[in-house]
Formats: sequence, C-alpha cells, structure tokens
Amino acid sequence: MKWLGGVMLVLLSLTGNAQKTVFQNLTWEQAAELAQKENKIILVDAMREPATPEARKQKDKEEAVWQKVAANLEFCKQHVVAIRIDMASEAVKEFAPKLVMNMYPTYGFFMPNGDILGTVSPFLLAKNPELFLERGKKAWEQAEVKRNNKRSIVFEEIGLKEALEKAKKENKLVFIDAYTAWCQPCVMMGKNVFTLDKVADFYNRNFINLKIDFGKESIAETREIPYNNAV
Repeated sequence: MKWLGGVMLVLLSLTGNAQKTVFQNLTWEQAAELAQKENKIILVDAMREPATPEARKQKDKEEAVWQKVAANLEFCKQHVVAIRIDMASEAVKEFAPKLVMNMYPTYGFFMPNGDILGTVSPFLLAKNPELFLERGKKAWEQAEVKRNNKRSIVFEEIGLKEALEKAKKENKLVFIDAYTAWCQPCVMMGKNVFTLDKVADFYNRNFINLKIDFGKESIAETREIPYNNAV
C-alpha cells in the first residue's frame, strides 16, 4: 500500500505540474454546437501542429504567456469555447473559408454559424498578452450585434437592365454590390454590414439591390453599368 501510495503521489504531482489550457479537444462541429447551446463564441487556434518536441515546447511557452493572465482566463470561461485546428489536417477544407483570407497562425473568434468576429496574432500576444482580452471583448460585442439584428439587404436575382427598369417604375435607385470572391472587405461587408437591421431596412426601402461578381470574366453586364451616374 505504501508503494502504491507513493506511485499515486508521483502521478498527482505530475498532473499538478501539467500545462493548463483553455483549449478543448473538439471538432469545429462539436464546438459550434456547444457554443450555440451555451450562448458563447468560438476561439480557434488556427495553426500548423509543431513538427518537433522543441517546437511544441516553444509554442506552449508562448501560449502560456497570455493564458497566465487571470482576466483572459475568466473571459474564456464566461464567453468562449476554445479549440485548435491544424491547418495541415483534413479539417482545414471545411474551416479555411471561415478565416476569410486571414493568414495563419492566428487566433480567430467566430460565431457558431462560422462568421468571423476578429483575429489576434500569437506573435502579438507573446509581447502583449492583455491584447487577448481587448480583441476578445470586441469580438463578443460584435457577436451581440449579430444576435440582435435579424434582417439583411435583399439582393434580387435579376439582370442590370431589369433592375434599372424596376427602379424607374418604383422611383428607386439601384444599389450594386460589385464584389469578388477574393475581396476580403467585400466578404466582411456582406457578413457584418449588410446584415444590420437599420442598413437592411434603408436599402430595401430605397433601392433595387444587385450583387455582381466582378471577378467573373463572363459577366458582360459590368460593361453596361453607367459609371458616370454612380453615387
């Protein structure tokens, strides 16, 4: 019994010295379900899994800097479901578009539906760990805005000529979201601005709204837009 007790003491000692972390061993789908249930946002450590023990030790050391700040841990406890996603794994196929062209390694804050709320670089956190709470609070505030806004701009699936005719008939203007799939600001406008109730109500009331992908060479309509009349 003494020998067994000694072993148990050693195990307890080793456990007590283990690095604590806010990150859970969950998939994106599991984290999204949990965040939705608990009214939280998702924190993703988007990174490449360290290839060597030395690299792992260095990453743990850098991560421990911001996780030692009590306010950061409390924020995570109250508002965050934290997971890791290896950007070299199969999971990246589903997750990468959610980053909206942000580079990794990075920590990203997300809504359960995948909308990105903000990012913070691990290199910046290593120098200024309090930055985590600042970015986290901004992400949480943005999440609250999204939860409280239910409407969005209605973009009609018609051609430019039809839109101009309809606008003339209804005494409205034509609003065109001239976007490309690789335009980060375009994507963020669609997620964070066009989905605000007051923006949606104004544009739906006063405009015929169109989305035109200017990244597609086959879109001949872009040549017909009267730019001299653009506001």
